[in-house]
Amino acid sequence: MTTTTISRDTSETQAVTKAEHIAALFELLDWAQDEESPDDLSDEVRTIVTDDLGLGLETDKDGWLDWDAIRGAADQHLRELPLSVEVRSDWHDYGDPADLKPVEFQILLCTGGPAVRILGRFEEFWGSHGPTAAWFEHQDWGTPWTEVVGVHTDTAVRFACFLLDA
Repeated sequence: MTTTTISRDTSETQAVTKAEHIAALFELLDWAQDEESPDDLSDEVRTIVTDDLGLGLETDKDGWLDWDAIRGAADQHLRELPLSVEVRSDWHDYGDPADLKPVEFQILLCTGGPAVRILGRFEEFWGSHGPTAAWFEHQDWGTPWTEVVGVHTDTAVRFACFLLDA
């Protein structure tokens, strides 16, 4: 068996790290929603709870956790991650009073070298209008934005739906 090591540059590593952090926060939200045992959490999620959110996983004398505090802290942390959330509409004639629904969005997660963003599209589905495709991109000084292929596209769509209330 041969093992292939994929070398990632700094900006791509930053994008993967952001994607994994967001995925772990959603794992935490799902876990807290289902009110499961703390034993079911991965080490990465435990670290987020204690280090990033400043909460403990100790149960009270009846074996209960403060689920509302955990859900609220995870929700707030997810909403505070982006530097900006922007949308834009499609081309239309100047002065046309058309219903300008957004067709694209950008969620900027960090800037500089490296920079990370999520780009995506809105589409109509089942009578509603919301994010249907999203992907992570990274950029370093003097380089173009580059898609991180195959990394957490489902997380990117879920994060966009979460932030854009879709």
